[in-house]
Amino acid sequence: MLGKYLALVVAVERATNVFIGMARNQNKAHWAVRINRISEVLGQENAPTAVLRQAFNRERWLVKNLEERSIIAKIDNVPKAAGKDDYRGYLSSAKHAYEFQRAQFHSVSNRYVSLAVLVVGVILAALGLSLFRDVFQQTPAPSAVQAGFLRIADIFITGGLLGGGSAGLNSLIAKVSDYTSRK
Repeated sequence: MLGKYLALVVAVERATNVFIGMARNQNKAHWAVRINRISEVLGQENAPTAVLRQAFNRERWLVKNLEERSIIAKIDNVPKAAGKDDYRGYLSSAKHAYEFQRAQFHSVSNRYVSLAVLVVGVILAALGLSLFRDVFQQTPAPSAVQAGFLRIADIFITGGLLGGGSAGLNSLIAKVSDYTSRK
């Protein structure tokens, strides 16, 4: 029964990821480019002060824009007579702020995907996709009230299974395969 729904769960999850990803991938790429750009400068062991100053000036403009829009927290500016360590410190702070924003962005994207997949799963279950139909056919006929409760429970359990995506199924399958390989 579980194998019967694996393809459906993966298909619904992937389709939702694709649709939401199309709208959000451009912003994700912006964070990655910013982080890589700073990493390249910080990765140079003996970067000249002029290179660090140039990177600082470029990032200072971006950081100020992000600070004004309250996207990242305020980062302390470098002193007037800044040295290499001051520039490196500022760039490291900017890089960490960008990494934090990218992680937060990724978390929000995952939440959107999970919510959308759950809604699609409940809709599919309400339209007739039933995880427990095979089980219900093997049991004695319940009363009308019990059948109603079982149908509602089936809708939410099936929707939750579809909404949980393939991670839960992969975990369950891994545990089953570990158990069977031990025997």
